[in-house]
Amino acid sequence: MILPIANALLDYLSWAASRKLVRHAIESDSRAIAVGHLLADTGLALAFLFGLALFLPMAIQGMNRGFVWVGWPAVEWDGFLEAAAAAPFSQGLMVNGMLLTTLIPTALHFLVGLTILTIRPMPGQRLMAKWVEGHRGKRLMVETWCLAAFVVSCGIFLAGCYLLWQAVALSGATVGGYLYEMALWSARLVGGPGLPPG
Repeated sequence: MILPIANALLDYLSWAASRKLVRHAIESDSRAIAVGHLLADTGLALAFLFGLALFLPMAIQGMNRGFVWVGWPAVEWDGFLEAAAAAPFSQGLMVNGMLLTTLIPTALHFLVGLTILTIRPMPGQRLMAKWVEGHRGKRLMVETWCLAAFVVSCGIFLAGCYLLWQAVALSGATVGGYLYEMALWSARLVGGPGLPPG
């Protein structure tokens, strides 16, 4: 029960931070501030991701100590940890999914920012702004234009994620491997029964 609560709490904090940063970036007309907010949002999202990767193993080991104290069997969670590192998008999807939900608000923030940056250089921005309030056919043209910008932004975002993934893989490491080591380290801080070997 503590695991989904901890996950939901960090997800909530991630959403709240992203919303506050987006609101502030919208109110400011400076591109530098918008980029700064996007970088701050990314940093916070990664901090929440790593915080969750550190906290969940500590919480499990804390529960295991309590279980053994009342005479219940300890939770053996090394299989989940191994699956998360070895097969992140199949057997380890449940664990990795919990961790990656903290990145969703930042991903949406990136997509909105990229869409705006894609629309800005397009010709006829002022005309588009007038058409939004105008005839239904003109409004449909603006919506199609914005949808095309969003699709381009999604492509740029996914290409960036893929290149980042490949860069990490070329270094001989994996994101799952980093998280695996962090989880083991934090679990050892608490110790007790059910501690994964390694």
